[in-house]
Amino acid sequence: QARTMFEELLALPTADNYVQRRARYQLVLIAAEQKDLAAVQKFAQSYLSETDLADVPLAERGEVESQLVQFHLESGQLEQAKDLIAELLEKAEALEDDVPEWLPGLYVQAAEIARREKNYDRVRELQQTVQQKFPETEARDQIDVLVGRSYIAQANFDQARQTFQAVLDRIAGQKTLAAAQSQFYLAE
Repeated sequence: QARTMFEELLALPTADNYVQRRARYQLVLIAAEQKDLAAVQKFAQSYLSETDLADVPLAERGEVESQLVQFHLESGQLEQAKDLIAELLEKAEALEDDVPEWLPGLYVQAAEIARREKNYDRVRELQQTVQQKFPETEARDQIDVLVGRSYIAQANFDQARQTFQAVLDRIAGQKTLAAAQSQFYLAE
């Protein structure tokens, strides 16, 4: 219902640039929440092409672009995802203290690409970065799961087991995706 309302708001001829930008932004987030990849792509591209990005805070623009990265990942378009991640990480490096909410997840997305490309050293490099920069985030647990999966791919089962167990020990009792995945891989 919210999606329909934002689409109607976007269609209003009286909506100013700010209202249109915010409506497009919300539509991207709603589509991502609904796991509607086609809509994520449509609304993100609309946001990026129809908005004067010079006036948009990086936190907002980066959120839209990180959703577009997820679209590329889930569509198997790894090169487009890598290019967008590189651009976002470069922009984010310029930020001093104001870390956008989407930034830790960007490292997870980069690690997922590296895992798919069998670049396991890169997965572990990204793990180190997340452990240093974002030690108390969900991204740390998610990237640790990716490291565990890379150990499985390399038939290093003892190291994989240790990695998954470390995730479970760290987030004991929490019902998170990383905990569920770690339990799944330990059971295999």
